[in-house]
Amino acid sequence: MNRTTIRCGTTAAFLALAAASAILGCKKALLISEPPKVTAEDEHEVAGTPPMSLGGPEGGATITTLKPRLTPTLKKPITAMTDVELVGYLNDLEYDLDPANSEIDSTTCLYGPTGPACNPGDAARVFIEPEVGMHLWKHTDIPKNGLVVARVINYSANKYEANFKFPPSRKIWWVVDSDGTQGLRSRYFVRNYHASAPAVDLVGTPQPFKQCPHGHNLPHTEAKAKFLTCAQSDTVARYDGSGLKGDSRLAPAPGIFRPVRFRSTVPLPAYPYIKALDGAWVTCDAGCCATS
Repeated sequence: MNRTTIRCGTTAAFLALAAASAILGCKKALLISEPPKVTAEDEHEVAGTPPMSLGGPEGGATITTLKPRLTPTLKKPITAMTDVELVGYLNDLEYDLDPANSEIDSTTCLYGPTGPACNPGDAARVFIEPEVGMHLWKHTDIPKNGLVVARVINYSANKYEANFKFPPSRKIWWVVDSDGTQGLRSRYFVRNYHASAPAVDLVGTPQPFKQCPHGHNLPHTEAKAKFLTCAQSDTVARYDGSGLKGDSRLAPAPGIFRPVRFRSTVPLPAYPYIKALDGAWVTCDAGCCATS
C-alpha cells in the first residue's frame, strides 16, 4: 500500500495539515498527526545550477507518496554517468526522514577539507536518511554497478564533517558498488554539475561495505540509516532491555539520538553534544550493513 505524507516545518505544511484536519474532523486523527515519513530526491536542477534547498528535516515542505520497491540500481558506474543520466537516477530515489529511521547530529568538524580542526565547542550539523527500499536488498545481491543506499546532508555553512569529510552546504550520496574484486565498497559523492561524465566528485576515502555479523538475521519492515558501526548498532538494539530482537528494535540511547532543536528558556551551549562519527550503517535484507 502506498502512503502519502506531508513534510512539516513550514507555514505551508502547517496550513495543509490544518485543512486536512478540517475535512476529516476527528476521523483518523492519529494519521494526521503522524510525523513526516518520506522526501523525494527532487534533483530537477540543470547542469551548473546548484539546488535552492538542501531538503531533509531542515528543508522545505514536500508531499510524497511512498512506493514500496527495491532501491533502484545504477545502469553504469557512478563516475561514468553524465549529469542527465545522474539526475534521472537520483529522481527515482526516495528517502525516509522519520526520526526513528534517520539521524541528525552535531559532529566533530574541520574548517577545510584537510583541516584545521574546528575550535572546541564548534560542530558541523549532519543528517543521514535511508533510501526507502534498501531494507529489501540482500548484501550478496547488490550488482556490480551498485546503488545509492542513503543520502547525507551537511547543513553547516563552512564546516566539513571530520571523519567522512562531508563538505558544507551540500547533499552527499552514499553509493555502494563492487570494489573490483569479490567485495563491495562504500563511496560518497556530490554532484559537480558538469554536463559530461564524470558528473560527480567523490568525497573522502572509500570504505568496505559489509553485512554485520550479529547472527540474528531478522528482517526489517522499513529502511533505516544511522551513523553507527556494526557493534554500535547491536548495542543500541539491546538498549530497551527486552532482549535481542534485531536492529529493527533500535531505540533512543544516551548520546546517540537527540532532539533536532532545543526550545528551552534555559541558556544552552550551541552544540550540547558533539559526536565523532565512526561509521555509516543501513538496513539490508535479513540484517544490517555498515562500513565498519
